[in-house]
Amino acid sequence: MKKALLVKPKDSYSYAVIPNLGLGYLAASLRKHGFEACILDCNKKSFDPQEFVTYLKANNFHLIGFQVYTNSLLSAKLMMETAEKALPEAIILIGGPHPSGDPGHALRFFSEADCAVVGEGEEAVVALMSFSKSELRDVSLVSRISNVAFRDSSEGVDVNEVRFCSDLDQIPDPAWDLIDPRAYPISPHGTFSKSYPVAPLITSRGCPYLCTFCAGFKSTGRKLRRRSVKSVLNEINYLYTGFGVREFHIEDDNFTLQKEYVMEFCEGLRSKGLNIWWACPNGIRADKLDKEMLVKMEESGCYSFALGIESGSDRVLKMMKKNVTVEEIERQVSLIKDTTKINITGFFLIGYPGESEEDIRQTIKFSQRLRIDKASFSPVMPLPGSELYDIWKKKINTDSPDWGKFLYYQIVPQVSEIDDTKLNRYLKKAVLQFYLRPNIIMGILKEIKTAHQLKVLLKRARTVLFGS
Repeated sequence: MKKALLVKPKDSYSYAVIPNLGLGYLAASLRKHGFEACILDCNKKSFDPQEFVTYLKANNFHLIGFQVYTNSLLSAKLMMETAEKALPEAIILIGGPHPSGDPGHALRFFSEADCAVVGEGEEAVVALMSFSKSELRDVSLVSRISNVAFRDSSEGVDVNEVRFCSDLDQIPDPAWDLIDPRAYPISPHGTFSKSYPVAPLITSRGCPYLCTFCAGFKSTGRKLRRRSVKSVLNEINYLYTGFGVREFHIEDDNFTLQKEYVMEFCEGLRSKGLNIWWACPNGIRADKLDKEMLVKMEESGCYSFALGIESGSDRVLKMMKKNVTVEEIERQVSLIKDTTKINITGFFLIGYPGESEEDIRQTIKFSQRLRIDKASFSPVMPLPGSELYDIWKKKINTDSPDWGKFLYYQIVPQVSEIDDTKLNRYLKKAVLQFYLRPNIIMGILKEIKTAHQLKVLLKRARTVLFGS
């Protein structure tokens, strides 16, 4: 039986160590078609180079696939070099957000890779398993596989038609035995959870919004596609009974976009009678919430979610194409707090092109005025595939920027017109002024349940304030 290894290389810095849904879905699809699949998440468990070589040779993998984020380019490169030497006949495949956002750069950067998966990879990975490494050098063969990018005969990069699955219920649930939630830390997404084990879920794929800083649509498309509520509830029940999961994190980009779906989900969850909590830590849009939906969410166990607020300046929100105003955000946050006890985290971006220092000061003041419990302030990062990335690439005029700068809480040069030193000061000021308030401090202390949570919290604080 042919075997595939699916690898998540170690991020340059990561505070979120959670079961990898993307690799879990790929593994399940491979199994469905008669292949064997293994997963190696280096944020959770990493091999040194010699251990990696020994592991590869012992298993003689037919295909080694790397899930590549921009902040893991350098570690992925080292692992691919090792894999190519250890198993020269194995297909080396890249996929994930960076290759989906910029397949041309990805294939130029990763000379070891035979091809790249663009967008959803379940069908493409299965198709590639039927080929040998030498066959993938035949353009007439590889050009037939949807969602694949490859080097053509002139050393350029061609991208085949990119398709997105229309019926998500047809995709098998992730291979949960390979990403067992019980084997992961108690602090997914950084610090807090009410119960344990915690499992991530997705109920939909796709995003119709046009936010200039986001490249998510390159991986999952513009059209919103939903799993049936029945499918989601069955997966929850499976994880509850089979793995003892007691908290679920919905990782969708647009979970609350359709009220009817949310209401059906909440009612179905309550009818199950399961003793669970759930949250939406990846962020939801504030403008899509109403009182009836909020009540149902809280009644069914929702205790926390994040809001993509981004800025306290209407001028900047308009440049970002957020399609929301400061007034609307403030009104919706008040609605949440007046209706429920749900904990709110606000996501803010600092250093957007064209943003002035006064805009940044408005954002800092806005974060303190809002009735939110936590805040995350991040420098704007030009993610491959986003509108912002295209503008930035033209500005820097090079295919080889310093990818080592694409780290959490670090500033990518030449994105903002404001000096990097000033931006760093504003970021630290935003964090300190938000969190050094008695009500915020007391709220966080109440949420800390374990020494591990405290350790992760301090690590994040150190990274934000001191850059290490």
